[in-house]
Amino acid sequence: MALIKPEENEYGLTPFGLEQLRNTKTRMSRTLIEWTGGGFVWNVCTGCTGAFGALGVPCEYCYANKKASNPFYKKAFPNKFNVTFHEDRLFQPLKEKEPAIIFADSMSDLFCAGVKPWQTQAIFSSIHIAKQHQFVILTKSPENIEKYLYGKEADYYLGGGD
Repeated sequence: MALIKPEENEYGLTPFGLEQLRNTKTRMSRTLIEWTGGGFVWNVCTGCTGAFGALGVPCEYCYANKKASNPFYKKAFPNKFNVTFHEDRLFQPLKEKEPAIIFADSMSDLFCAGVKPWQTQAIFSSIHIAKQHQFVILTKSPENIEKYLYGKEADYYLGGGD
């Protein structure tokens, strides 16, 4: 196999990254969430450590935690609501050529303590490569955003709150 230099492919990926892209078998799910305009949800991570807050009780309005306990969603939450990184989903946005709004990690909190820094960096690398899309990331841990994003080009929208 001839090595492809990163600058010789449309995404600027290394040969390893191109192989990962080729091996991405699944696609993102379309969503009915109104503000995505018929876009997608992209759940590279599922689960959250922030869902139990300082008092040890689940966030009152956490729909993802409720889904994780439903047997119907067992495949989506293989470790119940423990943080799980689905590496096989990392390059899914590159499979979609048409520009779209993508709700990233709708079933997790990308900035919770359970998501490792290298996982967050991998997700933002994929976001940076998929320039045709707009990404929306919501968090209940806004205090962790700055350490990941300071000085980065904005290919995404961030929101947070209680």
